[in-house]
Amino acid sequence: MKPIRSFLFLAGILGLFLIAGGVLEWAGYGNFLPPFPKEAENEESPGLFTGKEAGWSRGPDRETESLQARWAQDSVMDFYRRLYRLDPDIFSDAGLQGIPLTPFEYDSARTGKTLLDDFFARLLRLRNPAFEKLLRQWYSKPGFWDEPLAGNREHFTRILHYGDKQIENDRITSTLRRFFQEDFGGSGPGLLPLFQARHDLHPEISGPWHKVESGENTRKGNFGVHTAYLTAQPLDALLRPGKTGKGRILFPLPGQNPERAAFLDLIVHADLQASDLELQADGRPMAASPQTLSAYSQKRLTYPLPPGTGRIRLDMALARNHALYAAAVNDTIGISVDNIALVGKTASVFTPNNRRFLTDQFNLLNVGLILYQTGIEPPSSMKGLDYGYYRMLLMQDLSYIRAQMPGIPVIVIGIPDLPLPDASSHARSEARMLREIGKEVAFQTGCIYWDFYQAMGGENSLSRWAAAKPALASASSALLTEKGAEMAGKLFYKALLDAYRDFLLRERKKMMMERAKQLQSISKSY
Repeated sequence: MKPIRSFLFLAGILGLFLIAGGVLEWAGYGNFLPPFPKEAENEESPGLFTGKEAGWSRGPDRETESLQARWAQDSVMDFYRRLYRLDPDIFSDAGLQGIPLTPFEYDSARTGKTLLDDFFARLLRLRNPAFEKLLRQWYSKPGFWDEPLAGNREHFTRILHYGDKQIENDRITSTLRRFFQEDFGGSGPGLLPLFQARHDLHPEISGPWHKVESGENTRKGNFGVHTAYLTAQPLDALLRPGKTGKGRILFPLPGQNPERAAFLDLIVHADLQASDLELQADGRPMAASPQTLSAYSQKRLTYPLPPGTGRIRLDMALARNHALYAAAVNDTIGISVDNIALVGKTASVFTPNNRRFLTDQFNLLNVGLILYQTGIEPPSSMKGLDYGYYRMLLMQDLSYIRAQMPGIPVIVIGIPDLPLPDASSHARSEARMLREIGKEVAFQTGCIYWDFYQAMGGENSLSRWAAAKPALASASSALLTEKGAEMAGKLFYKALLDAYRDFLLRERKKMMMERAKQLQSISKSY
């Protein structure tokens, strides 16, 4: 009897509960019951528990709908979606179709990868200037967005491509420049060749100039980005401290786009005044009052160029401390890719420079990335000898620039396949040793390494490049032809875009997850 009484008691309670629910619904307080658990729904009979007449409708999941609405309307999420789109004009470039991929390599601590991510964040700013404020909030590393020099260019970065005979005459660099500027903006040939000729930029230098350059036994000095500079003859400057004459340089600028803005940047000694310079663009005098940005013992003078300028003439009064360190033609937004061919400067690109001078000059030039393709192959006098000395020189050079510019990534480009006509085991061992030294030192100094040898196709790839139609390289000298240099540029740029794509995917995933957590936290607080 006791179970029957308990059942009748529970049935009575349920009946009172249903009667109360009907009264409340009639009074306008319907749907007071909690939503029916979704797990109890009958999947085969989806209408079984609809029961709208009895007030059993589950209704919408208001918290989920609210979160989705905020997600769709949230300006930060919209920013992430627009910022991290994988643009087909970059990643599906017709000029890179069919190009094989040889990815970058990093040290075990991933130091180079972290620095390269910083460079990619700057590329995002170049591509998305309207998102400047949001980018600064998102990529909030301490001091990351601070410019080294007040008044420097925030939407411009320079890539220095140092190399040996493989990049002479703007080979490889010209391909990189074209791709970078098409994808990230910018114009102009970059640094003009003061000391080496390019097939498209052949300067004519006249007057009592004196070239000061670093050598094996040279003490550290203020040499600058070219490891050399132009000034007055030392004896004339000593005997006659005043002006000793004028030096002249004529720069041809073929193919300048008349629709693109261009500016002439001169890096000169701090003692040189604008009145000591006379500049002409296509025979017309240029502005006498350039924009000036000063650093310790040097400064940058910037002159706007008329659209489509085809020739620049520079006359400089030569006197003591009147030195010209660099001249460049580029836009003040976007990217400039500079070709610096230093033939014979084996592993001594940066170490001859005074520390503060080199740092300030790189900051004046807005350097954001260094490609180091020089000093990897030792001179012929060292071949067959102990490579310990060469390893030390390379270690010093890369350690020096990493210590001076710790925020700038350095990509070491390995040597290509070498001509080995005798195919002896000793010759192959030497070539392998050179590659191993380059990679080892790159990793030890926190640089990034790109294996040019593997990108070409590995062992005996030089003979295949030389046999191609048209030929991509010389089998006897390993020098790339114009077509081969273009292919090398595409191989490298494909590797860089692959790293850039990886950065975008990682950051998009991380930022999306972080923002979703924030929105969920806000939604639960209601």
